[in-house]
Amino acid sequence: TEFEEDSIVPAAQFAQNELITAIQNGLENGVINGSEAATHPDYDIQNDGNSAMLTDRLWDGYRQTAVNPSVDTITITKLRQLRAKMGRYGGNPSNLAYVTSIKTILNQLLNFPEVLTLEKLGPNATILTGQLAQIDGAPLIASDFARDDVSATGFNTVGGPNTLSTIEIVHRPSLIFGDVRGLRVETLRWPLTEQVVVVGKMRTDLQDVHLSTSEPIVAMGVNV
Repeated sequence: TEFEEDSIVPAAQFAQNELITAIQNGLENGVINGSEAATHPDYDIQNDGNSAMLTDRLWDGYRQTAVNPSVDTITITKLRQLRAKMGRYGGNPSNLAYVTSIKTILNQLLNFPEVLTLEKLGPNATILTGQLAQIDGAPLIASDFARDDVSATGFNTVGGPNTLSTIEIVHRPSLIFGDVRGLRVETLRWPLTEQVVVVGKMRTDLQDVHLSTSEPIVAMGVNV
């Protein structure tokens, strides 16, 4: 309570906002990098002392789910070949999204005239959170949690060198969240000690509508 009185911002509200942001970031990280495998495919996650508590363990994310053809230096032709690996799931661009790091977007993708940036899309563009451009009618989304420290396999390995990136093409309708309990944030006050406790809770899961082990609902370009 004294800290809140002396703080230049409302401390309890600040802590609450930070908790909400942390949960949202954890979900996004799990969506991209998650794996329920007994041995996580990323060496650094598997060997983290707190591995079992990381959001990389929430569920099977994009990289775990994907078919993994090599891309190397990105070209529009290679991205279209990657999309072709998805078969019927790669047909409708409005159902797709490209997900990668801001480093890959700025260093490679925005150099292509076929990649339409937002100012070229005009007033009818459907803007998604994180979308920076569009490729063949599908949004190009930058994520803070798309990794730039993986090997040519698309995963962080003990041998490395872990200096590469990936790009995923996702068939969005095939992956859904099931919310048992939405995010709830509560603030509790303990008058005897003048403490404020902020608690966040939610129950959710990410599942594939079509069995990802046999259906190419995600394609991952590696060695980028």
